[in-house]
Amino acid sequence: PATIAAADEPAPAADAKDPKIEAREHFDQGKKLSTEGVWPAALAEFLASRELYATWGNTLGAASALRKLARFDEALDMFEILLRDFAAALPADVRVAAQREVIELRELVGTIEIEKAELGAAITVDARSRGEYPAPSPLRVGAGTHIVRVSKEGFEPFEARVDVAGK
Repeated sequence: PATIAAADEPAPAADAKDPKIEAREHFDQGKKLSTEGVWPAALAEFLASRELYATWGNTLGAASALRKLARFDEALDMFEILLRDFAAALPADVRVAAQREVIELRELVGTIEIEKAELGAAITVDARSRGEYPAPSPLRVGAGTHIVRVSKEGFEPFEARVDVAGK
């Protein structure tokens, strides 16, 4: 028998893929790549999986890959998301391990605060966009030296090298 879609409902595409299935494929590929130590590609797969259907597994995978890539501020953010958004689903051992990671990563992460910039000015740290001024909170960055740039059309850009300590 023929299926007729209601006028206000689009007919399903014949080749449409279930987002959960596609997310699982990216997750499995991310796991494979992580066991091979190919962290940049593993991260891309875990993030693609999260974008399609976020789970504690792909969030943990992304957090772990970010940690391996020494992207400590992003890893800390991801571990905090894991603990906040998936607390009820996390096995106890995973929760404890993630909590330990948060404590360790806080030692490796500092903050940068931008003051007295033009409203709406673009903020970049190490060529990575970090939003506009005023930032809703201090910007987390890995401990070390960073290039901070604040720019807005019609104004002279500001750029500075800053050294950030952990904690």
